[in-house]
Amino acid sequence: MPSYYELAIIAFILIGVGTVWWFGRSNPVSTGKLHRDVSKIRQSTDEHGRQLEEISKAAEAEKLRVDTLVERMTAMETDVAGIKQVVGATAANVRTIDERQDVMAQQIAAIDVRTEHSAMQVNRLYDHIVKKGMES
Repeated sequence: MPSYYELAIIAFILIGVGTVWWFGRSNPVSTGKLHRDVSKIRQSTDEHGRQLEEISKAAEAEKLRVDTLVERMTAMETDVAGIKQVVGATAANVRTIDERQDVMAQQIAAIDVRTEHSAMQVNRLYDHIVKKGMES
């Protein structure tokens, strides 16, 4: 005949198995549902990873375009600097030509005055020669 200790141990084991069965039955997430949820999370993570790779490739392409634009801008700035130098040199040459023109204009004005004076003298001589020629 079994002793009370044996019966108590058997009862304890049965109560433990019943408790596990009872609370396991009320578990809202079964292992199948948990597996499906983890699979969905994994698929979502993989999809996000692919999207991140696409975004990374697009960012690299944009970076290359920006680098190309920076190179073009640098070349344009160099060209603009060269153009500024040419414009500065041209302006200096124009100023020099203007100064020469001013000097030449003064010289021409002086020559004009002398030419008018000489013309007056020639006219006087002509008048005198004509007058003398008519008297003789």
